[in-house]
Amino acid sequence: MGAEKFENEQLIRTGVASDIWFHVEDVSSAHVYLRLGASNTIDDISEETLEDMCQLVKNNSISGSKMASCKIVFTTHANLKKELVGMDVGTVGFKNQKLCRFRKCNKNRDIIKRLEKSKLLANWDYDAEQKKWVDAERIRQKAVNKEKFFDALAESEKSDEVRMRERMAALGDGGSGLDAALDQLSGINFAAITTTSTTTSTSTAAAPKTKKWKWEEEEENRRALSSTDSFLVERGYSVASTSTSKTKIEAIRTLFFAKLANKEVCAAPSNSSTLASAREEELDVLKAIYGDELFENGHNFALPIESYEPSETLSGTSPPQLTVEFWNENSLYPFEPPVLSLVGGGLSEELLAEVTTITRKWVDEEWHERVGEPLVFELVEVVREAVECVVEKFENAEKFRVQEGETLRRKELAERPPPPPSNHKSEAERRIDAKARLGEFGNSNQAVEKEGRENNTKHTNKSKNKGSSGPSNLDLINDLFS
Repeated sequence: MGAEKFENEQLIRTGVASDIWFHVEDVSSAHVYLRLGASNTIDDISEETLEDMCQLVKNNSISGSKMASCKIVFTTHANLKKELVGMDVGTVGFKNQKLCRFRKCNKNRDIIKRLEKSKLLANWDYDAEQKKWVDAERIRQKAVNKEKFFDALAESEKSDEVRMRERMAALGDGGSGLDAALDQLSGINFAAITTTSTTTSTSTAAAPKTKKWKWEEEEENRRALSSTDSFLVERGYSVASTSTSKTKIEAIRTLFFAKLANKEVCAAPSNSSTLASAREEELDVLKAIYGDELFENGHNFALPIESYEPSETLSGTSPPQLTVEFWNENSLYPFEPPVLSLVGGGLSEELLAEVTTITRKWVDEEWHERVGEPLVFELVEVVREAVECVVEKFENAEKFRVQEGETLRRKELAERPPPPPSNHKSEAERRIDAKARLGEFGNSNQAVEKEGRENNTKHTNKSKNKGSSGPSNLDLINDLFS
C-alpha cells in the first residue's frame, strides 16, 4: 500500500501485470495492491479477501474514511495507464475502462481493527521484488509453453479417424439444439453473402488517402535500392556491412549473427537423423497450430502475429500484416540459434530494428540453456510482447512531442505583442472608416450623415434604383457590423 503520492508512483512503476489495484472511486485514496499467485486471476479472489482490500483502501482515504459507504474500483495492474506528461505524481488512468470492476463498501470497524493488528511496516526493495517476480514468471511461462508444445504435438500425431470421432462427439448426438441449428445453417448459401459484402466494402473504400504514413514513405524510398538491399531495409537491417553478391537469406543470417554475443554453434548430434528428427517434430507441431500452407518452403517460413492490433496514430488502419520470418532451412537449428526477421505491421524501419534488437537479446540470454529445444513457438510470443512495448513507447513519445509543440505555441501567442491601439474614437468611426475604404461613399461627411440613420430602408431603395439585383456593399457591411 502506498501511504502518499510518491509511494503510489513507485508502486505504479514496479508493479507486475497480475497485481490487482484498488482505489476509492472519484476521491483521493491510497493505492492498495494485491499480489496473486502464479496461476490465479482476478476471478479467483475470495469474497473475504476482496472485502478486506476494500475496507483497507476505504480506511486509507481522507474523504472515503468519513463516508458510511463508498464505491471501490479495482482492476489489474496491466490495465493501468500512466502518461509521461499531463499526469500528476501518483495518478493513473485506465487503458480499457470496461476491464474495471466496482464494489460497494460499507464501513466495518471489526475488519479494520483486525487488519490494523496484522499491519506490517517494512522497507521493501520494490525493484528487487519486481525482478524476482519476472524471473519466476519467465520460468513458469517456459513450462507453460513446453506444455502447449507437447499438447500440440500429441494432437498432430492423432489419426484422421480419431480426430473425426472427437469432432462428432463435440457436436453431439444429433438431438440437441446445437445439432438442429447446425442442420439449419447447412442450407444457407454463404458464398452469396460473402460476395455482396465484398462488393460493398470495395465501393465504400474508394475514399482518397490524405495522409501518407511513414511506412508508406519508406516503401517508396526502397524502390531505388537493389532487390537484396530493399529486402534487408524493409526488415529493419542496415545494408552497410553486407556484400552485394550474397543472397537475401545469406545476408540476413550474417546480420543477425553479427550482433549475437552467444553465437557459437553448439556441437550438433553425431547422428544426422537426430537433428532431422528434432526439426521435423517441431515443424509437425507448427503445422498443427498454424496450418500446412505456411510451411511450403520447409524450414524457411513466415508466421503472422494475429493478436497484434496496429496503432492508428502510428500506421493508419490498414498496414501490411505483422509477420515473423524464420530462416533455418540450411542451418543446424535447434543446435544453433534460430535466425529471424520482422516485417509489416505498419512499423517503421527504425521500430523494426528496435524489436529485432530486443528479440536478439532474448536469444542471447536463453540460448545456452535451451540448446536442442524448439524455440519458434515461444519466439513468436517474445516478438509480440516486444512490439507492444516498442509501440507503446513510441506513442508516449509522440504524445509528449505534440504536447510540447502545443505548449510552445501557446507560449509564443502569450509573448506576442498586442495589436496597436485603434485610431478611431468610437465604434461608429471605425465602421465609417471601413465603409469609406470600400468606396461606398464619396466623402466622410456624407458617411457621417448616413451612419446616424437607423432605418435601412433608404439604402435598400437606393440599391433598387441602381438596378442592382442583389444586396449593395452597404447592406453587406451593415450585416457584417450589426
